[in-house]
Amino acid sequence: MANFLESFNKGIAAARDAERNKAEIQEVFDDLNQQLAVATAGKVAIRRRQFNAAIDILGQKNALLSLLRPEKYWGLAAIFLPSGTVEATELAKWEEENSGYPCTVTIGSQRYVCEDRAALEGVLETVLADPSVGEVLHALMQMPIPVSKA
Repeated sequence: MANFLESFNKGIAAARDAERNKAEIQEVFDDLNQQLAVATAGKVAIRRRQFNAAIDILGQKNALLSLLRPEKYWGLAAIFLPSGTVEATELAKWEEENSGYPCTVTIGSQRYVCEDRAALEGVLETVLADPSVGEVLHALMQMPIPVSKA
């Protein structure tokens, strides 16, 4: 006879673990953004967000088809906060399991798998130290703060 109750209890425990893991991942991003706010005078943040992938047909990127039927993926994005819009520059690709961990960060050809908080923090430090990321963040920091028309 199947033991459905045991499976039910495993599912509840897994859901609780996933909730804790996802909260921990969010805490890491909150810590990152608190430090970035200090370093950039509140201009720059890094968020996880979806991007539209260009659809490749016979080796050619098809922008029109990508607009009509977008394929989405998650990435880490640099955001210029004072603009008040959701303008974002992709820094890296982001993948997260339903259970939170492992999560994966891909920057360029390097793929990093994070099994826990310490690994995620280390990988985000690596991302921030990357020259291409530094270039994007520096450019955002140099942008003027928009003047509101009140």
